[in-house]
Amino acid sequence: MMRVRIITLSYSNVLEGLDFAPQGEFQRNHVCHQVREYFFRQDGRPRLTLILTYAAEETKEKSRFEADREEVKKLLNEKGYALFLTLKEWRNQTARAKGIPPYIIFDNRQLAHIAQQRPTTKTALMRIEGIGRKEAEEYWPALEKQLPSTEVPHETA
Repeated sequence: MMRVRIITLSYSNVLEGLDFAPQGEFQRNHVCHQVREYFFRQDGRPRLTLILTYAAEETKEKSRFEADREEVKKLLNEKGYALFLTLKEWRNQTARAKGIPPYIIFDNRQLAHIAQQRPTTKTALMRIEGIGRKEAEEYWPALEKQLPSTEVPHETA
C-alpha cells in the first residue's frame, strides 16, 4: 500500500537556508518512490513543500546518505575525495546565497564525478550524467575556479 507524506521546509536564519532535517529524518527510515517539490515564498521567505510517496511496509536498511557516501568513497581516491569535499562546500555556500537546496545545483553523485573526471571545459562538464547546458552555463565559471589547474609547468633554462 502506498502512502503520502507532506513536509514543508522553512527557511532557517541559523542555517541561512532551508532546514532539510525533517526530510532527512523521514527518508532515513522510509523508501521513497517519488518526491515532488513545490518551491514558494511566504511572507518573503523561501519555503519548499515536498510530497513524498512511499510504501508503508518498506523501510531502509541503510540511509540514502550512507549509501551516497559509500558510493562516493568507492569512486574516488584520497585526492579525489578531498576535491569532492571542496566542491561540496562551494555548492553549499552557493546554494545558501541563492536560497535554494544544494542538490538543485549539483547532487553528490555529480560532484563525485566532477572530482573524478576534473572537466576542463563546459562541454566536458555536460558529459557528466544529469548536467545540462543550463547548469554548465550558470555554474561553470565559479566551478572552474574550484578545480585544480591541469597546466603542466614549463621548465626554464
